[in-house]
Amino acid sequence: MKLTDWPALANQNTPIVAVEYHTPDRMQILQFYHWGEERSLSVFVWNPGYCGLQQLIQHQGQYILQSTDRGKNGDIIQYLLEEYQPGIYLLEGVLNEGDGSKISQKFSYQLLNACHQALWSQQHHYWVLLETYVQLSLELQPFIPILSNPLPDQQQVQMVVQQFCDTWVGRSHPGFSSLRSAIAIAAL
Repeated sequence: MKLTDWPALANQNTPIVAVEYHTPDRMQILQFYHWGEERSLSVFVWNPGYCGLQQLIQHQGQYILQSTDRGKNGDIIQYLLEEYQPGIYLLEGVLNEGDGSKISQKFSYQLLNACHQALWSQQHHYWVLLETYVQLSLELQPFIPILSNPLPDQQQVQMVVQQFCDTWVGRSHPGFSSLRSAIAIAAL
């Protein structure tokens, strides 16, 4: 499944998804801001580099992360289970516990508890677990779909190159026309 499948899963009341993505695509992942707006939900971001949840907001046409006092106790998953509030929570780095080993039993149960709690609740509460590689235990696989944000295919790369060349060729430097040909050939 692809990242763009998330809205349909949310509409089907799937509370937690895991997303495999490439770190340079982090800005694309922040499109959850728009999906949050469509559902009237705040979007929060957390990773081990933050002390607490960061709220994703749009300010003067740019996405920015604004610090909050929420989740500063260190165990973000336990905090989200206890302080159950509507929102979309983008959680980076929670599946890999530092050494890349399998998920602990405690964490596995926390995720199962979160899935069940979301099904019983009337609040819209979504977790998006972000990792470069996702490997869920067998007991979690039926509950947490894995989405991906794949690298662009050949056609998408050619389209970007074509758009770039159409926009910039001949505008500022006459040598761009030969560059356009070289890039188009390289994209093949």
